[in-house]
Amino acid sequence: MDALTPAIGFTRTNGNQTSIDNQRNLIEAWAARTDYTITAWTGNLNEALDLVKAGPATAVVAVDRARFSRDSDVLLDWLDTLKAAGGRAETLDGPVNQGAAETILRLAAELDERNERARKAGEATYYQPSGGAASAGPQRQAAEAWAAVEKLGDEVIEVDGTRLDDEPPRS
Repeated sequence: MDALTPAIGFTRTNGNQTSIDNQRNLIEAWAARTDYTITAWTGNLNEALDLVKAGPATAVVAVDRARFSRDSDVLLDWLDTLKAAGGRAETLDGPVNQGAAETILRLAAELDERNERARKAGEATYYQPSGGAASAGPQRQAAEAWAAVEKLGDEVIEVDGTRLDDEPPRS
């Protein structure tokens, strides 16, 4: 058997989300399946970075991307710093692809701006897949983001902590 890859377990919760204990159990099970070993636990981005810099762990593993940060600017800055330190972020679904994350976040920001301009102009009308009018634009936004990312050839699993179904939403 090859040596296990050391990693930092990252857990954080707020509200009614998955408990810290459940996150630890899920991450430990992932580590066992993927030949990693969790050498330390934290819920603080700066501490995780310090632990990677101290070695030997180079991966920081969380249940999902949203555990690292829901603030896209904070997440992208942290990913840059982590990468510069020789580290990488992983989730139970795979590595956090910074290029894809940047693309999704840029597209979401552009769509937010466009939606806000349309709302202010009284032009915002979105439709749910069932054909009924929706009061807000998240489904349209998700459909547009999905279409844009498909053009880039990236696979979208999650946008800002929301998992997308296998079938993209249609506007």
